[in-house]
Amino acid sequence: LWVIIKRLAPVYTAKGYIQVSMPLDPKIGIKMTRKEIIDIEAQSAAMRINNDAFYADLLARDKVKKSIWLGNNAMPRYKKLILLKDNLSARALRDTNLVMVTMSAPSGQESKDLVQEALRLFQLIQQQNIQAQAQANAQQQQAAAQMEVQKNQAKAQTDAQLEQTKNELKINYLQQEVQSKKELMKLEFELNSQLKGMERDITERNENKREDRKDDPLFWLIS
Repeated sequence: LWVIIKRLAPVYTAKGYIQVSMPLDPKIGIKMTRKEIIDIEAQSAAMRINNDAFYADLLARDKVKKSIWLGNNAMPRYKKLILLKDNLSARALRDTNLVMVTMSAPSGQESKDLVQEALRLFQLIQQQNIQAQAQANAQQQQAAAQMEVQKNQAKAQTDAQLEQTKNELKINYLQQEVQSKKELMKLEFELNSQLKGMERDITERNENKREDRKDDPLFWLIS
């Protein structure tokens, strides 16, 4: 019975392969070997293909829409997704860096076309992811550079403020020193003036005494 069904409704399976490589920026763990990282990348690639979102994106491709099997407008979209999920699969090949993608369909050519379209879609998604990662890295580097500029600007501003404060303190110190010297000079001048005044008073008193003694007869006898 199975042979008869197979003859009446043959199914053709086509295969395609995806070669995975080391990621540009592996953030997995430095203790992992290259083989272990490649295995993880291959498993991840297979999981991205065996995914409802990938089936939906593949079903939206023009070439898939024009296919005889999945381009049937009378077939509901959910049934097409079920057909893709049942007949399209991907798995990582053990001890290799390859992911095998298989597609089964009633037509040999259509199974090949669908596999090729799945591979092209995967490559497109990979390129978009790489571009998005590169853009994210560039934005991160730009943000880091901007933060460094802001840090340097803040440091320069702080240094300038510190230098200004030092200069202001130095100017205040010099002004206070000048003021202190002025006050000392003023005090010295006042003391000197007082001393000179006292000397003049003493001299005047002595002169007055001499003048007074001139009137004394004894002054002349002594002289």
